[in-house]
Amino acid sequence: MRVEEPNPGEIPAGQPAAISGAPEPIGPIVEIGRGRSLGFGWRYVVYESTDGVCTQLELAGGGGSGCGSILPPAGEVFGSIGSGSSSSGPTTVEGMVTADVASVRVQLVNGGGVDVVMMSLEPAGLTGKAFVGIAHVGTEVESITALGEDGEVIETFELLAP
Repeated sequence: MRVEEPNPGEIPAGQPAAISGAPEPIGPIVEIGRGRSLGFGWRYVVYESTDGVCTQLELAGGGGSGCGSILPPAGEVFGSIGSGSSSSGPTTVEGMVTADVASVRVQLVNGGGVDVVMMSLEPAGLTGKAFVGIAHVGTEVESITALGEDGEVIETFELLAP
């Protein structure tokens, strides 16, 4: 029997649902954004569960989720940040920042950067912004820098020491 591989460029569609093994939602699952980066389709959703607020980055071939205290704590710029990769899929980076962050710059270990999509969390009734970036297979994220409207650096979060 031949199993068809999902098209990696396809943007996940349909009614969002919690992925297998993730906490069950206690309210609506809200799509915050979707797009295609480096030929990979993605969708980003947020929902509340008994484990806290959950985020879910969906790709055609799978995805990941995280729950808990993901929003930036008072006085902090960054909330939760996640980065992942597989042998066949792209490297992903996603996270939460405060509402005053205009953009996020993602630096890769090899010196390159990642195009990042910023999304308001208002549709989910939350304060702040989420971001998603897709990098080439096999790359590693070194740091994430939050920038203000004027392009000035607000804060940098180091994932790997330079």
